[in-house]
Amino acid sequence: MFRLSFVLALVVGYLRGGSFRGFLEVEFYRVGWIFAGFGLQLGLHLGGSYGWEWLFPYAAYVHIISYGFIFYALVGNLHLRGMKSMFVGTILNFIPITTNGGKMPVSAEGLEATEQADLIPILANGESLTHQLVDDRTNFVFLADVLSIPRPFPIPTVFSIGDLLLIIGVFVIIQDIMLKKPR
Repeated sequence: MFRLSFVLALVVGYLRGGSFRGFLEVEFYRVGWIFAGFGLQLGLHLGGSYGWEWLFPYAAYVHIISYGFIFYALVGNLHLRGMKSMFVGTILNFIPITTNGGKMPVSAEGLEATEQADLIPILANGESLTHQLVDDRTNFVFLADVLSIPRPFPIPTVFSIGDLLLIIGVFVIIQDIMLKKPR
């Protein structure tokens, strides 16, 4: 969903008369920290997919540390329009992750509605390093991945309130960057 919203924001910015040149002039700080944070999360996803057993005891810590890197980068860029929305969205995702053992809870009903029921046994068996199923012990269920968009949406997905704020923030930032007049 993030990739689709990113591409959609670029297309809308272009159709509104925006320029990609603005990306060369934007003052974006701490870029390496963003890549480090998302790189750690990607490593966790790959580790879970490939069954890297050695990574399981450290996964919750790595997931939380990745958010620390991301927070550091976001704080350094609060001057950008839309970044506050991204910061709040990240906090709203961080809360259920940290209060549920380092994993984002996901609704089984949402997975079924979005034709991703094949993930339910993986999450139920604890095979994911970053996600788990919502159950009666889940903290902050309302902040977890409990919202869903089924077909006919091109990429059916389960997401959280935090994800929605992140998407809005990315859209606003891209529009602002593309529609800014060049210096």
